[in-house]
Amino acid sequence: LAIAYDEDGVTVADLGSRNGSTFRDRGDERPLRPGAPEPMSHRAVVALPGGITIERSGRSIPLDGERPGSVEPIKDDRRVTRLLVTRP
Repeated sequence: LAIAYDEDGVTVADLGSRNGSTFRDRGDERPLRPGAPEPMSHRAVVALPGGITIERSGRSIPLDGERPGSVEPIKDDRRVTRLLVTRP
């Protein structure tokens, strides 16, 4: 999976994974097409095999091992900020 950020926002693209990636946004769910970047709006989710999901939440959480202070939503923050891992 490739995640990119530029002046147009966040995009995700499947890099040709064996099991594919699923994209969910506002009730729409579909597989990501390999090599085709998909714009990722707030609350969009990418589901990877193995129960891993990536959500564009709009929150800023430090990733350097420190405990986060406030995790209040930041207006128009375009970063991918949450990685959820669930194991069956």
